[in-house]
Amino acid sequence: MLSLAFFLRLLGDPKVKKKSSRLNIKFAKPILEVSYDFINIMIWTFFLIAAIDIFYALKLMHNAAYIRSHVGYYIELISKKDGNVLPLLQAMPSLVFFLIDIFSLYLVVKVTISKEKQPKLNWLLYFTILFNLVMVAIGLILVIVVLVHSSSHESLHDGIKNAMSEYSTNEKIKYRIDKLQIELQCCGSKKYDEWYEIQWYDESLNAKGTKESKSQTPFSCCSMTVLAPCIHYDIEETGTVYKYTPEYNLSISTVGCYETLKKRKQKVGWGITGKLLLILFLQILLTILIRLIQTGHFEKMKFEGRSRTYIIWLFGLYTGRNQRRSKETSEPPLLPPEPEDESQ
Repeated sequence: MLSLAFFLRLLGDPKVKKKSSRLNIKFAKPILEVSYDFINIMIWTFFLIAAIDIFYALKLMHNAAYIRSHVGYYIELISKKDGNVLPLLQAMPSLVFFLIDIFSLYLVVKVTISKEKQPKLNWLLYFTILFNLVMVAIGLILVIVVLVHSSSHESLHDGIKNAMSEYSTNEKIKYRIDKLQIELQCCGSKKYDEWYEIQWYDESLNAKGTKESKSQTPFSCCSMTVLAPCIHYDIEETGTVYKYTPEYNLSISTVGCYETLKKRKQKVGWGITGKLLLILFLQILLTILIRLIQTGHFEKMKFEGRSRTYIIWLFGLYTGRNQRRSKETSEPPLLPPEPEDESQ
């Protein structure tokens, strides 16, 4: 509370009082009596932070679409609907905060330009503050959900293994696995030799009388960084035609798709966590400013320029006007009784 009071002093040199001279406010922390110039500074500060917050919320929604089309797309290839989770955890709170900020801007502009009493606008500001606080709390819960989800990877491994087992029988699965392995330059789930245990090709295509090789992978496992011909059949056998030795010039990707996707998912999860925490911090700042503007507007339900001072508080419960102060200011002192006429 002391840091908030110091910050407010820097903005406009308000007069800090422990108790309001005009209003009774229980549990008020802090309660300040400020000038109209200070109110103006708060309003323009609110406009600035609201503009930054709205722009940032739009950027987060755009970034969520980018995440869905990249990391989310690859996760979706092997785990249905799982690729939408992280993008939605970023996009949904950003959209809600964007709408709250637009509505708050509208209310503050109306309160600022109105010359008449606006009790409804004041109550709308108050309910906007409450809704904002609820959304901030939900946002903190979503941060925890993002951290938990981005750290859970077992479904990735199971999804890749299940898709690999259907490689030879399902054309759509085959397309997805090939696309995953080519674009991410990976092979298998945790290692390329997992393909050795899977019948991923049509056995009828083998030439009669030839020995079936167990050390082979789909062509999509071929590494793009190797300039030599890709050997994805008889991988573990030394070849004389291409001078191939598996120990020295292996031509397929040695990194599993599980590891590649896990690292990308973790990186995206940490990025979303940081972005959500930043937008939550901006929302808290906006909520504080809206609260101070709302309480300053509360006393007479309108701003009357420099003709008077304004009482603002962050926490507290309004219980009525200070009756003692009201009597002192509104009622003139009693006149002494007139002396009696002695002639009578």
